Formats: sequence, C-alpha cells, structure tokens
Amino acid sequence: GGMFPGHQVVVGARSSAGKTRFLTQATAAVCAQGQRVQLNLIEPTREEIMRGLACFAGGMRASVASEPWTATREERDKFHSAMTLVRKWPLEIYDNANMTLDQVVARGRAAIHRGCRMIGLDYLQRLEVPMRDKGEQMRLRIARASMTLANLVKKTECTSLVLSQLKRTETMGIPTMQDLRESGQIENDAHLIVLLHRD
Repeated sequence: GGMFPGHQVVVGARSSAGKTRFLTQATAAVCAQGQRVQLNLIEPTREEIMRGLACFAGGMRASVASEPWTATREERDKFHSAMTLVRKWPLEIYDNANMTLDQVVARGRAAIHRGCRMIGLDYLQRLEVPMRDKGEQMRLRIARASMTLANLVKKTECTSLVLSQLKRTETMGIPTMQDLRESGQIENDAHLIVLLHRD
C-alpha cells in the first residue's frame, strides 16, 4: 500500500540482502515527484547513494554504478545525464559514521519544518544512542531510538524509513519479525515491516 505520512517503515534484512538498495529506490521514487528527502547514512557513503540514484533515474542496471568499467559508452553518457538530474533533487544526505540519535532528530525536525516527505536511516543498530544509566543495555538504547524516530514523524506529512539488521540464526531461512535485531520495540513502533530475503 505504500508509505504513509506519519508512519515508520522498517526494512529488515541480513547483510548484503538489499537494505540500502531498497532505501535508494524509495528515495528515487519520492525525489522524482519533487518531494524532499533526508538521508542519514552511517554505513554507505554519499557517493555510493548518489551513484545508485543515478542508475534508478536513468533506468540503468545497478552494475553501471558499482562496476563502471563494465558500462558501455552509451551507458556512461546516460549515467552522467542522470547524475546531473539527481544533483538537482531536493535531497539532503549526511554520511557521518559516528552519527548520534540527537543529531538525526535535530536534523529531522528542521527537515520536516521545510516540508520533508521522507527521512531515511541506514541503519538503526549502528546509531549512537547515549546511555541514560550506567550499564544501560544495547537493546534498551535501540528501543529508545526506534521509539524516538517514530515519534519524530507522528502527526506530520513525513515518513520515517529505518533499516535494521536481522539476527544471525543457524538456519538463516526466511526471516520473520522476531528476527529484528536487538529489540522487540522495533516491530512495536513500525506501521509497516518489510523483510528482504534471498535464497
């Protein structure tokens, strides 16, 4: 049914299953409509996301961005034209590896005030959340971050799109909501959960 204003969408997957790709595709869809997006990238870089967005904007295969030496001359020309278009999109990208919850919230509030339609975080378990008490467990800090991000967009026209790692299991089969890593609060705060899986 899509992403709705005021909702938190959680995308869960194990490593290399396509979480960042999903975020990139959602960003391209929103920005292509002329709506503002803010991305908080803890793991990927700004350049990686921009190249991925250019592939979506130009309708090209992903390897044109990830393996540019395989691109034809026509694809390279198309890629550069798409990159020029992407640079004009109403898009804010922050790619600090040591990003804190307070930074994301402060930037998010300012973005929402400017009419932001989507705030993305890649990814929740890498976000630095200060301890409230000495020895506060990681799962409690992750729970607090999830709840704070959900509250950030509540009753606004903005959607929170949060990427989350999944627990490593012996079978590594098709994931369920119980596999969301660290805290059950993540599923409690989500209006929609997308679980990516590759056999």
